[in-house]
Amino acid sequence: MSSNQTMLEYNATEEIAPDAAPERPRKTRGPANPLMLVVQNRKAAVGAAILLFFAILAIFAPLIAPYDPTEYVGPARQAPSSEFWFGTTGSGQDVLSQTIYGTRISLGTGFLVGFLVTAIGALIGMSAGYFGGRVDDALSLITNVILIIPGIPLLIVLA
Repeated sequence: MSSNQTMLEYNATEEIAPDAAPERPRKTRGPANPLMLVVQNRKAAVGAAILLFFAILAIFAPLIAPYDPTEYVGPARQAPSSEFWFGTTGSGQDVLSQTIYGTRISLGTGFLVGFLVTAIGALIGMSAGYFGGRVDDALSLITNVILIIPGIPLLIVLA
């Protein structure tokens, strides 16, 4: 008798008590709520807090900024002071106000670029997976070359 037959016979002859409920497998999944995942991971929580800070800064820029960013408010090239926290530009504009309003452009650009990069990466990945073979190899080679290019100047300096 083989071991498979022995197991089948053993399972077939095993008695189950009528009043005993079958044991349910334990759930090992983490929290389904993405917010809980962010809160539980310290790095993600810090990153989310920084992103939230800049988002609030961008949304409420007209209320937070002391001056209009294009307005000439003081002497040119003034050093940081209690009146102009970041100083003034060569034209006499408040640098703090320009920085606060600049978060709008920076966040918008960051989100747009992040979306486009994700879409392009997904398109390349799906194409490589669908076609496979030489197309997959070519797309993988191009992706690896593009990933290496930013590090080349550092490697040249180190060499």
